[in-house]
Amino acid sequence: MRKTPYVISLVVLLVTLALSLTSLIRPNWISSREEGTSHLVTFTSYGLWRSCSKTTTNPYRPPSFGYAEEIEGGSGGFNETCRPFPPRSECEASGTGSFCILWSTAGYLALLSMFPLLVSCLALTVIALGLGERKVRKDRRKAGWKGIGGLVAGSAVLQIVALSLVFHVFRTDPSRFSDVGKLAASFHLLVASSVLSILLFASLTFTGLAAERGKTWAGGKSAGKRRSRLGRSTSSHRSARADESAPLLA
Repeated sequence: MRKTPYVISLVVLLVTLALSLTSLIRPNWISSREEGTSHLVTFTSYGLWRSCSKTTTNPYRPPSFGYAEEIEGGSGGFNETCRPFPPRSECEASGTGSFCILWSTAGYLALLSMFPLLVSCLALTVIALGLGERKVRKDRRKAGWKGIGGLVAGSAVLQIVALSLVFHVFRTDPSRFSDVGKLAASFHLLVASSVLSILLFASLTFTGLAAERGKTWAGGKSAGKRRSRLGRSTSSHRSARADESAPLLA
């Protein structure tokens, strides 16, 4: 395969990694809003490992979760507090075990999905930089798409399962996140990451198979020459068989 598809794949994979990492770091998978007394509005955002709440007197100024600064005082100011989520005391209570198991499993799977992406990124970097001897570089470009495609597809599967678990909890236990809760930015970032992973797997597989079939646009001039040699070999074989059968027909 040409080097160009690997370089393009590396760029796409870096974007996928950035989306995945941001979705894990920011506690903004599910968000809710509750109006309390004294004209106070509390915005709560739930992440895979912690939840954050911000209280304000300005209901038209939604907060940005996941940042370290705290703004206190003043009209419409925010006061952010974060805590582990789900809380250990709640998980140890009876009747909430299934929620904690599902939510924790989603977090572990989302985190685990980063490792295949990191390994794929390292492999693509080595191929794109052309490290090693000429034969080694050629062998990497020829067969590297299979391993990289498998790792990317495995990461996408892990992310899809994690997303499904979070969505299942959100749909089946709405009271936990208030009746006005909604899926927030981090959830959608991981959706985008999984979609990019699937597209990357499909494009690598398509290009790799095209290179093996001798398509010049995928495998370069060497693939075209190999295809021509195979064509000449097939033609010669057919001619030999025809010459062998000619006396019998006569």
